[in-house]
Amino acid sequence: MIRYRTAKPEEIDEIIKLTDIIFRESRNLPPSMGRQFPTLFSCQNASNLYIAEDNGKIVSHIGTKKSRIMIYGHKISMASMGAVCTHPEYQGRGIGTRLLYETFNGLERDGVSVVTISGGRGLYRRNGAVEPGIITKFNVTQVLNIPEFEGMAYYIMNENDDISILSSVYHREAIRYERTKEEFNILFRAKPMVLSPDKTPFFAIVAYNTTYGLKDSIAYVIAFEEEGGFFDIVEYAGERMVVLNIINYLLDEKNVKGVSLTVQSHDRAMLGALKLLNVEGDTLDSSPITVRAINRDTLWEEIYPILKEKWVGNAMPKSLDDLPMEVTDDIAMLTSFLFREYDRPNYGGEGDGIFPLPLPWYRGLNYI
Repeated sequence: MIRYRTAKPEEIDEIIKLTDIIFRESRNLPPSMGRQFPTLFSCQNASNLYIAEDNGKIVSHIGTKKSRIMIYGHKISMASMGAVCTHPEYQGRGIGTRLLYETFNGLERDGVSVVTISGGRGLYRRNGAVEPGIITKFNVTQVLNIPEFEGMAYYIMNENDDISILSSVYHREAIRYERTKEEFNILFRAKPMVLSPDKTPFFAIVAYNTTYGLKDSIAYVIAFEEEGGFFDIVEYAGERMVVLNIINYLLDEKNVKGVSLTVQSHDRAMLGALKLLNVEGDTLDSSPITVRAINRDTLWEEIYPILKEKWVGNAMPKSLDDLPMEVTDDIAMLTSFLFREYDRPNYGGEGDGIFPLPLPWYRGLNYI
């Protein structure tokens, strides 16, 4: 008989073995899920891991990691969801679907406002998840025509360095995860990506003013080296023009053949700078993640201060019931109204100037 519940700390190793089968061994990668996602697969986070068991054997898993995100200085409770899998022998029996229901219900009981999900499977879409903001990918292969700021220097950091000094730059971002200084080192060294951690060089390149030193850095990028001398930026923060200076540094002084940079639509400063420089990008047709509203009451309580700050006029909604009727009766429609940018209709009213709300970049150090 299949039972659905949250995991116990002593079951973490068995969960890791299952996720390694699905996400690593099937791709001819070494078993590294536990090593690459240490905050997800930890004893402290066991109660946030949802499992299905058959006579004591774990046969399906959905991992969640609760956190808070910052949107224009306002805190929103969020969970990241990933490592969703079912053992091959148990697939096609509806176990994953039932476990997803249990996960959503558990997060709602815990007062989580919203969940972001790694992937866009039909399973998620059928259960209220939608694609959020539009992203554009740029491949920069030539040095950009921008000035080099006097007194600026660069430093390449690896896992032996204290990455936590980047926190002062990251914490200035308007849209970000709430991430401690300790987590910077843990996550950077874990390399939370779909890659072989031992074979893929992982770097942080920091730009700083020589007068003040690394502790007062201006910008950084975190990237890994792909085959053929190309770099893929997985996270950037700080002054946008200086981020582009870092790309120039890689191209000009480190003989990198190309740099891949993915930009979210809410980062108007970066998109504007690249447009002025005539750098063309490819807007992706679909998002690699989906998002779903969870606890409606908590969500409204947390986004209401954003509305108060940005709303113009007297007819500001006081509750979810004051939103257009077509978006309040269905969780997918509500999520679309609040977060979806793909194929977004014009709802009318002041809300079109506020929504959709931006979400932090999913593929950085907080990737699940």
